[in-house]
Amino acid sequence: MVGLLLFLLFAGCFIFKEEKQRQFKNRELILAKATRQVSEAETFLSINNEEKATSLLNDALYEILPFSEEEWPKKEAVLTLKRTIEEKLGKIYQLEEISSPELLFEFNQEKFIPQKMVFANGKLYFSSPLSQELFSLNPQTKEQKNYSLPVDNIGGINLMASLGNALALFQKPNKLIVFKDQEFTPAILLEAPYPNFNFTSFTVFQTNLYFFEEKQSKIIKYPSLGKTNWGPPEIWLEDKTAQRTRTSTGSLAVDGIVWVLNRDNTISRYRSGKYQQDIILDFFPSPKKLYKVLVTTSSPYLYLLEPIEKRVIVLEKSGQLIKQFQSDQFDNLKDLAISFDGRTIWLLNGIKIYQVQF
Repeated sequence: MVGLLLFLLFAGCFIFKEEKQRQFKNRELILAKATRQVSEAETFLSINNEEKATSLLNDALYEILPFSEEEWPKKEAVLTLKRTIEEKLGKIYQLEEISSPELLFEFNQEKFIPQKMVFANGKLYFSSPLSQELFSLNPQTKEQKNYSLPVDNIGGINLMASLGNALALFQKPNKLIVFKDQEFTPAILLEAPYPNFNFTSFTVFQTNLYFFEEKQSKIIKYPSLGKTNWGPPEIWLEDKTAQRTRTSTGSLAVDGIVWVLNRDNTISRYRSGKYQQDIILDFFPSPKKLYKVLVTTSSPYLYLLEPIEKRVIVLEKSGQLIKQFQSDQFDNLKDLAISFDGRTIWLLNGIKIYQVQF
């Protein structure tokens, strides 16, 4: 009986060893193939055939990823090849790694911790749902100012949007305050679109107010009636297309077109209340969890914030990739803002404001 158990034990060890050797041999073959593919890709890059090179590099990366982090004799060789592939794909996909991004400003966290940022009327404005303070910063002169909401306004500022030469401040559930010429207007109560609504994203176009309502995944528009008056809420999307926003992240932007960022990292485009198309994002690194979409009427680009990848992405409005900026310093991204010409990007990273120009 003991002899049989010993035999089974030795047999099991032998089979396990054989299986490990087969596994290692198979990985060596995959590594060799991936190495050849990278070499072929370099040849195609030398003759400016990025399409073929990209295909080869993506295939090679796909093959080695499953065992790139596992312990085995050639782990370092796999990691080295992986870094080489990622570096080459990064160059193809306009990925710029910034080791020391320009620090524009840093808040004193004991006094104010910003959560939202908006560029309006030549200044950056910062707010928090936990504070009744509105903070302004001139990015050119570094001049700073603090403003306190009138004492009859309870609570902080949940959402902000540029309103021409003014700033629209929103307090949940339905209170709007306009900040203009360094003064706050009396609070305006917006009519509720339906019971139990929750606005999670806010933007303005031609003084019309646009909100994304989270619970029913609807876009709500308040048409401008002039000055600081707005009409009753409208369900902006037609019923037959409203379902397309069900998977939205709650981030929307408007420049005549309404852009809605979806949870599957696509961007839906709407015009005049009708669905037009979805923009599929296909570049390296593949988007994992996009957080915000931003547009301006004076720039031809879409701007995307992805905190999990520590990056900001610039696209043409057709979806074509223009530039990616990534940095290890972007470790707590909360918001972004764009200059009038679209060439300066400000990133709210914790209590720090970074400035990126392209």
